Amino acid sequence: MASAPTITPNMPMGQAGETLRVRLRPDLVVRPQFYEGMTHYVVKDPIGLKYYRFKAEEYFLLQQLDGKSTLLEVKKAFERKYRPQTITVDDLVRFCSQLHEAGVAQIDTPEQTEVFVKRRRKKIWKKVRGAAANILYIKIPIIDPERLLTWMYPYFKWIYTRTFVVLSCLLMLSALTMVISNFTEVKERLPDFQSFFNWRTIVYFWCSLAIVKIIHEFGHGLTAKHFGGEVHEMGALLLCLTPALYCDVTDSWLLPNKWHRIWISAAGIYVECVLASLATFAWFYSNPGLFNSLMMATMFLCSMNTIMFNANPLMRYDGYYVLADYLEIPNLRVKANQFFSYAFQEKVLGLEVPVQSYMPRTRRWLFLAYAITSFLYRWFVTLSILFFLNRLMKPYKVYSIGIFFAMWGMIPLVIMPVYQIVKFVRTPGRLRKVKKVRATAFAVSTVALITAILMIPTPLRIKGTLVIAPEAPSRIYANTAGRLVTLAVRDGDMVKKGDLIAQLSNLDKQRERASMQEELELNRVKAAYFSRSKDLEGRRLARQHSTLADELEPVVARINDQISHLYLVADRDGQVIGVPKRETTGSWVRPDKAFCEIANPKKLQAQVIIDQGDVDLLQTGSKAWVKIYGLSERTYRTEIAEIASRNRDEIPAELSNVGGGEIAAEQDKKTGKIKSVSAVFELLLPLDNEDLSLHVGQRGFAKIDGGTSTLAWFIWRTLSKTFHFAL
Repeated sequence: MASAPTITPNMPMGQAGETLRVRLRPDLVVRPQFYEGMTHYVVKDPIGLKYYRFKAEEYFLLQQLDGKSTLLEVKKAFERKYRPQTITVDDLVRFCSQLHEAGVAQIDTPEQTEVFVKRRRKKIWKKVRGAAANILYIKIPIIDPERLLTWMYPYFKWIYTRTFVVLSCLLMLSALTMVISNFTEVKERLPDFQSFFNWRTIVYFWCSLAIVKIIHEFGHGLTAKHFGGEVHEMGALLLCLTPALYCDVTDSWLLPNKWHRIWISAAGIYVECVLASLATFAWFYSNPGLFNSLMMATMFLCSMNTIMFNANPLMRYDGYYVLADYLEIPNLRVKANQFFSYAFQEKVLGLEVPVQSYMPRTRRWLFLAYAITSFLYRWFVTLSILFFLNRLMKPYKVYSIGIFFAMWGMIPLVIMPVYQIVKFVRTPGRLRKVKKVRATAFAVSTVALITAILMIPTPLRIKGTLVIAPEAPSRIYANTAGRLVTLAVRDGDMVKKGDLIAQLSNLDKQRERASMQEELELNRVKAAYFSRSKDLEGRRLARQHSTLADELEPVVARINDQISHLYLVADRDGQVIGVPKRETTGSWVRPDKAFCEIANPKKLQAQVIIDQGDVDLLQTGSKAWVKIYGLSERTYRTEIAEIASRNRDEIPAELSNVGGGEIAAEQDKKTGKIKSVSAVFELLLPLDNEDLSLHVGQRGFAKIDGGTSTLAWFIWRTLSKTFHFAL
């Protein structure tokens, strides 16, 4: 902490020791605790709801601060009790300064009011900076829930019985067993990424997350009440922009039993595991619909969220406090980061850094390992969230939002460390003490190691979304427009060449044929009648009607041919694809649009859509691996048969975000065609379907061999594609 604001720079330390009298606040709450076999004392500030831990020697000093004894008298009392230990007046002044800065001690000086105002402003700005640095986790205090939780506890006391704990554990075990035993079916029922995460389903996630977190936080609060703790702060929480609840249970630090503190920290995890188990059964045995979607969202949030965040000790959530209490190391992350800083300054920079007295002397390897792994994991989680937001927002053309969160999410990971480094370098005299040779050797070794890692050859895989289509199909057209009367086959039926597929009706053509046929017969009759006449006029009329009849014959034949095409027949053996449903009977069929297709069901192809920036990395014959949604346990190996020579405007509707796919697209208002927003290319991958496990219209994704590149280029390509920038 900073030096005491109540002591002027011109006041000698000896004079401060003779005249300064410090008084400990009388309303503080003190509880003894045992950490690592030693007695410590936890002091609670009931007004600021702050908690401080002191060793036995430090607590003795606190007891001497009665507002009557001077610091010299406190010094003598300490040395009498803890002989041969000694303490200087300078140490006491710094100790009292820290107490005063924390607000647990009072010094009667004229500057007190100004000090309190500055302290309050400092706390407010600290909260503002904390919220700005972590925009995905913002807390807003609202109420003191102590009376509410006291009223609720008798109604929920039964959840702390042994019977409930055993039954809930059996429930979790049963859910896990069901998922494992039905793993294939569970995977098939799970939707793909864009169907799972889109603006329609994200509402379910928001609702589920808000409800789950409210139950989660009340689990913490009620457990704290069960073990005798107090809860004085509850409020709104914006967790990844989702409204939720938070409950401050730091009062558990006063509890002497560490297992009680662990249970309070783990209560939220336990609650979410129970909710995940219930949601798993409800999702698995319910029919698709709103309830099923809500249960799926709850199952996902209470399982994956717990694994990656709440139960993970590398993040400063419930699992972190469970680990800290189990190891009996309060402020684990702070101490780990300080140990790493001390080790770096001592071993790398060659500086002599005095370790603070409150820092443990043992298990330093644990602190160093935790500091490194937690830092790397925060990077991993932050980049994963940003990548997820990019994939979620990409089909909806809202890249700017993803970039905004990406830049803001880098504040605690990049800007704050850079600020600390600049602050360290600008400390007067610090650089002169650095051992240049050792620091240079470390820097060169680090750069060489990172360069070597970045130059590691890395296989490049181009990923694209796909839809299954027939290979070289023959299209059946209605050469004559007509109204659908009869469907002789269903979609997916096998047919032989010449089999009837559908029958159309065109009343206009039938009327035209009847009219032309009647006129033709009339002219034939007239020609025969006048041919029996012996005068010249009769013979002329006979020739005229005979000529008209000859002219009408090809017209009637053409109309008959058109009417014959109202019977749609198969032109080859195979499977009919895309046959309209029977509900469409009576609709008008146009000749410019294929009625259906006929293809070999054992020879299919994947129409893969890839980004324009990836097409130059591929070539005909490149290996490809295909995964089909719903058949995730099987991988189809193939190779590129054809690469489009130009970018494709129209894309399959199933692959667009309009149809629930991943490609950002929009529908042309004039033609009704689905067009991609960005430039994309199409690849064709042949697929053997001898077992008939694949069907036309199924969606999936393909990974295509793009050769080998360095890890550095691979990282740069991933970042540039994610955040859309280039040199």
